[in-house]
Amino acid sequence: MNKLSSCKLFEMVDKSFKGSLLKTLVEVSKNINKYIIDFNNYDYIVKSMRTYKYPLSKLIVKSTLLGEIKPILLADPKNEKDKQIFLPSAMPTFNTVDNKYGYVDISPRAGYIRNKLKQIEVLKVKEIDLYAYLNMAFNNLYLNRYSSIINKSHIVNVNIATAYSRLFSRCVDRTYPISASLEKFNVSIYLSAVFCLVQFFDYSIKDASNIVFSSKISNKAEIESDCKVLKEGKLNFKDIEEFLSLYNYEFSDYIKRNSLNLRMMVNMFQKMYGANSWFALEHSITFFNMILATPIGLFNDKFISKTIKAQVDKVNNALVTIFSVK
Repeated sequence: MNKLSSCKLFEMVDKSFKGSLLKTLVEVSKNINKYIIDFNNYDYIVKSMRTYKYPLSKLIVKSTLLGEIKPILLADPKNEKDKQIFLPSAMPTFNTVDNKYGYVDISPRAGYIRNKLKQIEVLKVKEIDLYAYLNMAFNNLYLNRYSSIINKSHIVNVNIATAYSRLFSRCVDRTYPISASLEKFNVSIYLSAVFCLVQFFDYSIKDASNIVFSSKISNKAEIESDCKVLKEGKLNFKDIEEFLSLYNYEFSDYIKRNSLNLRMMVNMFQKMYGANSWFALEHSITFFNMILATPIGLFNDKFISKTIKAQVDKVNNALVTIFSVK
């Protein structure tokens, strides 16, 4: 699975972030104990989550109680004299280098209540909000731990590629009417599914294309007839910017030449799926977190669920099996 730091969108955020995003993350890691929420402030909340019926809830609760995943408050350190840190809300999670522990910043939905002496009395957070953030932390930690297995999981790869291609194509169609032609919309499904497999799971373009055809995401005969870049032997890209350039060329009848750049595409993606979807366009684990999110409004949950419910269910079931293996 690809790393966030390797993404073009991470570079874009890093350039606009005050200071260096990478240096800030290193600083947080070195001073993490200043921001970790003491377990006794939320243990009783987590224990009440044992009744939850979400697919991964048992594993999430177990991981939290074991201390593998820990909520933190970067904007509200335990000692108010310590530095407040504000990271982009679209990247709330990170792990230790060895993937032993995972952290999630719950600052957007939580904070401490203190007494007159500035001592912490209680953590103020809604139970479902805490669960939603723990869900993201768990996904981030375990998808990294089991990345080699995930990369080889046909059921996960195919359903993620199907989900990605549908969300990507609907997003484009909202601005450019590619669905006016069913044949061209199907080409969009094919191209974006191939990009997903290459970008997220490190397939070659040839292997990704074969998987898209063999898994029936796209019909081979129809795509070979209707896809311009395939017929012209131009299906080649190294990153998302090259892919968007290729996509723009394929849909030149609908999209003005070179107008669909990365900045425009991510803005379209955010408007459709929520502000926190920024990295999901290019980063595998962020995309997993977007489609598997607990519905508390961090993403456009209802639309996402309605569009790809069958794929989400299959991915969840597969992950329960994979993550249960010691």
